[in-house]
Amino acid sequence: MQIIYVHTVDIGKPSTAINFVFYNALAIAKQGIDVHLMFTNSSNKPAVEILKSHFNEKIPENLYLHSFSNKKKRHFKLYKKILTKVKEIETSQTIFITRAIGILAHLFLFSRKGFKMNVFFELHDFFYDLKLKNAPSKNMNPKKKRFYERHFFKHTKGLICLNSAYKDLYSKYFNENHLHVFHTGLNKIIKTNTPRKNQVVYIGSVDNNKYAIEDIFKVASLTKPGITYKVIGGQNEEQINFLNDLLNKYSVTEKVTIVPWTTRDTISSILSESKIGMLALRNTFSNRHSIPLKLLDYYTHGLAVIAPPYHAFQELLTENKQGFYLDWESDHEKIAEKIEDICEHTDEFENISKNVYLKAQDLTWEKRAIKQIRFFNSFLEQNA
Repeated sequence: MQIIYVHTVDIGKPSTAINFVFYNALAIAKQGIDVHLMFTNSSNKPAVEILKSHFNEKIPENLYLHSFSNKKKRHFKLYKKILTKVKEIETSQTIFITRAIGILAHLFLFSRKGFKMNVFFELHDFFYDLKLKNAPSKNMNPKKKRFYERHFFKHTKGLICLNSAYKDLYSKYFNENHLHVFHTGLNKIIKTNTPRKNQVVYIGSVDNNKYAIEDIFKVASLTKPGITYKVIGGQNEEQINFLNDLLNKYSVTEKVTIVPWTTRDTISSILSESKIGMLALRNTFSNRHSIPLKLLDYYTHGLAVIAPPYHAFQELLTENKQGFYLDWESDHEKIAEKIEDICEHTDEFENISKNVYLKAQDLTWEKRAIKQIRFFNSFLEQNA
């Protein structure tokens, strides 16, 4: 068996998407399976150099990197180049996984030329029924994505769901046997002797329409002196200026530190000295059904988590064990009180942290890779 893993994410630009794709491919390769990882690269730096710099990981010999240029955003030509490369290396024992919806149309049109591989789509969004979803897609017309999902998903060998919430959504349209849940993974569990500060942290996008960024600053203004916050995010001057404006608006310059997007090592160091991780999410369709990678970053470092009470989190976060459910858009005072409570009671934090680490042991990329390999091997045997 070999796996071809295609996502048109641009590795030249930091994103949670490339974190997911790289760690998933790396974990499978470490189990001895050949993995061909395909992506775009707008940078002038070689792909290997970018990945090593960002992740500080050794690239195994059986993790083959295929980089494609798409600076002019000509997706048809990009898909054609990718599928030409796929045609060169695929066999009947190939599992083809993609997260790029647009490539499915091209793939099944090209299939007339004799692709032998088994195609799976990795879900990370939902467009099958637009009545359930109000938010527009940034990269493609939602109606076009709906068309692709309705016409091409049925031709795949299966849909890979990152949580049970997405499986529940698609179970209205597909047989249970077509839907397979493999939870998002975490890279490794990190325990250090670094003393924990009374520090609360947020990492990720600072898009205030999707994430409750302003609400973080509002909560910070309500907590007692001595509790500090670090907001890790912001990739350009406009985003940093937005965060600095919030500092001044809520008069929390002595409480909140803005950390522009930085290396994984620096983020890990900040998380290791913190007590609480914030899942500051707005009530959107995507947030209600997705598990942000930042949750697993918090779990990696044993942080208590404060998250909104959305269905997607129920299988990963138990109230009073790994954290607490509170609405970031309306429960500002309750969140501030909970933060103070965790920071002031060391025993409570240590008990939560212990539970977080226990949960994290079942959520590693390694365990996810083993489950995927077992499933794909079984699939190939049954369809030999």
